[in-house]
Amino acid sequence: MKSAATIHMATILVGLTISPSLLALDQSIEHIRGDQSRQLLGDGTGVVVGVIDSGIDYTHPAFTNLTTDGKSKKYAAKNFVPYESSTNDVAGHGTAVASIIASNDPNHIGLAPDAQLLNARVLNNNNGFNNGQWVGNGIAYAVNNNADILNLSLNYASPNSNGNNMLDLMLDWAAYERNTQVVSIAGNIQSSYTQVRSPGSIYNGFVVGRTTADFSQVHSNSANAYTQDGRMKPDLVAPGTNITIANDDHEYQNDYHYNSAYGTSFAAPHVAGLLAQQLEFGRANNLSTSNMVTKVTMMNATLHINDKTGNLQKPATAFTQGGVYTVTKPLSVDAGAGQVDGINLYNQYAPGEFGPGSVNSIGWDLNETGVANNSHVEYIINAPLELDSELAVTLNWLRKVTRTDNGNSIVDINDTYTYYDLNNLDLQILKDGNIIAQSISIRDNIEQLRINIDDENAQYSLRVFGKSVGHTPESFAIAWSAVAIPEPATLTLLLALSLTATARKNRKNC
Repeated sequence: MKSAATIHMATILVGLTISPSLLALDQSIEHIRGDQSRQLLGDGTGVVVGVIDSGIDYTHPAFTNLTTDGKSKKYAAKNFVPYESSTNDVAGHGTAVASIIASNDPNHIGLAPDAQLLNARVLNNNNGFNNGQWVGNGIAYAVNNNADILNLSLNYASPNSNGNNMLDLMLDWAAYERNTQVVSIAGNIQSSYTQVRSPGSIYNGFVVGRTTADFSQVHSNSANAYTQDGRMKPDLVAPGTNITIANDDHEYQNDYHYNSAYGTSFAAPHVAGLLAQQLEFGRANNLSTSNMVTKVTMMNATLHINDKTGNLQKPATAFTQGGVYTVTKPLSVDAGAGQVDGINLYNQYAPGEFGPGSVNSIGWDLNETGVANNSHVEYIINAPLELDSELAVTLNWLRKVTRTDNGNSIVDINDTYTYYDLNNLDLQILKDGNIIAQSISIRDNIEQLRINIDDENAQYSLRVFGKSVGHTPESFAIAWSAVAIPEPATLTLLLALSLTATARKNRKNC
């Protein structure tokens, strides 16, 4: 058990560039199929997203319309910059971020246009903060006001990524105790420092890098692994180059309600917006919205992307020994698990939860019973898998962080946050009862495996192994996805449908 209770002064910058005019087509949401998933998962109704940033200009057309249930887009707002009084956005950064998440302007619809926005202003007019307490106060405000999702498109300018400063502890506590969904940026490379910086070093949330303008690979300026304590970050990547964003100076530039911007600051809100969609769907369909579940389903649903070198992403460290494919650093240094995809997320999440034992080829489980030390939990896929298809599996558990109130009965930066050593779980894939692949990181609370199926007649199963677990079993979430071979009856039906469609087409062409 270890404790940290002070915030250190630091000069902090936010990585972004905003152009003076609209330079890019609004393609990012379409590319990650967030517009399609919005029709399937939902548009964020009933979800509150906390934007901890430079403020929000609620007079912008992106936020002036009511939600479908008649609520204002403005859920709550407060300023935490000591020498300023307004929650309005002078720098333009927070307004831009918020529009990607939740714009309901018909001319530029965000990922979750029906979500409400909590505005915690923590950045000054120069788009920075001189004291971590500003950000800590904004986090506390959002948590005290029950924000479902926190988006932090900001970070320290200097190296600070061991996961144990006050901001990281507050965020990990909020995720652990309050089930808050936390999204942070990996950061932009500056001063030749390429690694992620706090709060991009959190354990219990999403850390997001950015891709290039054509969405094909990780941008060279996106910060990457490792944290100072050797963990894999980012968790995943999203579009963050030439992104259409709301212009906070719209009152004076009538022809330019929207600008274009780039930076990891604008990748993170793509993830926050997808989360808002997912939370609405989960609540409406009585599915778990645990942040462990959202993390494994979104990370397992990513698409492969090229890293900064132009090569297809791969785990940082992997090898085959004794016939067992072994991953010790499970994510890509640049891309994490890959680029987010809304339709894949729906396909991964919507099938629902399966307990241990026999499971379908696509699904997930929130296992709150947990796994004890030197024991395992197993999931046996109940159908043969298609030859040469991919089996993807992702495992997540939380770092435990507790809070001791300072006596005022509200969450704030004067509380004491205590973190505990992380339990160590391993992920294994078995074929006919024999281990063929394993993800065995000793530092991360994410394990991930992706393998190609080489035997369509084999029985595949997934195993969560308690490598080093304390006295209490460790709760976890796991998601898996594979292509099952259709049963003969299904094949007959598909063939009949195909023949019918062909006959109709032939008649039409006669």
